[in-house]
Amino acid sequence: MLDSLRGPMLVACDGALFVSGSRSTRVSAGNLPAPWSLSRMAHSVSAKKRIRQNLKARARNRWRLRTMREALKDLDDKLLHSSYEEARESYQSVCKILDRTAQKGVIHKNAAARKKSRLAKRVLAKKSA
Repeated sequence: MLDSLRGPMLVACDGALFVSGSRSTRVSAGNLPAPWSLSRMAHSVSAKKRIRQNLKARARNRWRLRTMREALKDLDDKLLHSSYEEARESYQSVCKILDRTAQKGVIHKNAAARKKSRLAKRVLAKKSA
C-alpha cells in the first residue's frame, strides 16, 4: 500500500517480490535493469542484502520522481486554469517537494533550483496578467 510519508514498499508474496503502490508491479528479471537482474543472483548474504536494499531504494526514488512530476503537472494546470492565489499555494507545495527530492539525491540541487526559478517567473507572470 502506498504510504504518503514513506512511499512504496517491497512486499514478498509466495516467494515473489512486489513493489506496492499505486501501480503494484511484480519484481522479476524482466522488469529490472541489469544490476538488479535476478538471473545473476548474488551468493553471499551481504550481496543479497545489498540487492534488497537497492530494490527498495529504487522503488522509493521512483515514487519521489512520480510525486514530483504529478505536483509539477498540478502546478501547470493551476497556472493555466486557476487564480494567482491557487497557483501561488501550489507553487509553495511544489517547492517543498523539489527541495525534498533534491535533498534525498534523486535530482541534483541545481536542477531543483533551476525548476523553482523558472516556475517562480511563471507564477509572477500570472500575477501581472
